[in-house]
Amino acid sequence: MGSARYPASAWQSMRAPSLEDFESLAIGAWEKLPGELKHLCRDVTLRVMDFPTDEMVEEEDLETPFDLLGLFEDANHSAPLVINETASRQSIFTVFRRPVLDYWCEHEEMLGDVVAQIMLHEVGQHFGMSDDDLDAFETRV
Repeated sequence: MGSARYPASAWQSMRAPSLEDFESLAIGAWEKLPGELKHLCRDVTLRVMDFPTDEMVEEEDLETPFDLLGLFEDANHSAPLVINETASRQSIFTVFRRPVLDYWCEHEEMLGDVVAQIMLHEVGQHFGMSDDDLDAFETRV
């Protein structure tokens, strides 16, 4: 048995991306955000963690840490900004390696595409974009 794309022998030497590898992947996806979002996120810090903290799990009312793929945290905990505003305060976007890898294993998408979609949707929703806006952006990512 093997994949149509890769023989079984190719998978035997592969490992899941380390936290460092995943961080490089996330940085690449972050840099490819559409210009409008990139401008809004110019003061946002990108962080990669294996799992959400216990506090994040509790605050987000999750059943399991695997339920959270990414999280946009506004440093001021204020309401989401309007699309025309800029992100003038320090905020953090975190992508969680293990939940993302778990999601990726269950879907037929490339890992980089999964990470880019998570970023696009979390950042877009934070800035008040509609699903239609996000769909339009997704075709460009």
